[in-house]
Amino acid sequence: MKKRERCLETFIHEHARLFQEPIIQGFLAEDNHWDLLKATIEENDRGASEQLDKRFEVYYLRVRMMQYINKLTRFYVNTYDQSKRQQQSMLIVDQPIDTFGEERATRGDFLLAREPSMDDAMAQEIRELLPTEEMGQTFQSFHPTRKTVLHYYTFDHLNDHEISEKLNCTPQNVSKTRRKALAQLRGG
Repeated sequence: MKKRERCLETFIHEHARLFQEPIIQGFLAEDNHWDLLKATIEENDRGASEQLDKRFEVYYLRVRMMQYINKLTRFYVNTYDQSKRQQQSMLIVDQPIDTFGEERATRGDFLLAREPSMDDAMAQEIRELLPTEEMGQTFQSFHPTRKTVLHYYTFDHLNDHEISEKLNCTPQNVSKTRRKALAQLRGG
């Protein structure tokens, strides 16, 4: 009997790293897995070995499944919390009016400003924004369309498409006009 116990102790000593793994420790702590291991090593019992293998396979799959469910649950909880915080912190004027279409309009988009913005209050013309007299003279020599495009772009914050609708031309033409005007102002 001592010879057999030493055989199990020797096996455990030889495979010490394996027995330090948490999954192996958890497996051997359940049911009669320790007894099956003893029977497999000491008595060289093939039936006990097969039963031990099958039970470990089931145990391992169960542990992996629990880890997967745990990660999945954490992910969904974090996502849910983020969306709830976002909804709670959203101001009434920032809430979308409808969810249709690509652009989501908010209540704030339809509110009119009572006063002009600080930029508009300080400067009413592009000429007032130009740092040098030379740039001012260059701007004065521009065609009225160029001046209008720069005004819409700078003060009204319109994009090329919106400017093209106002001027009845293509967005490409507006883009080209704006780029040429800015390049000319830079001295290029």
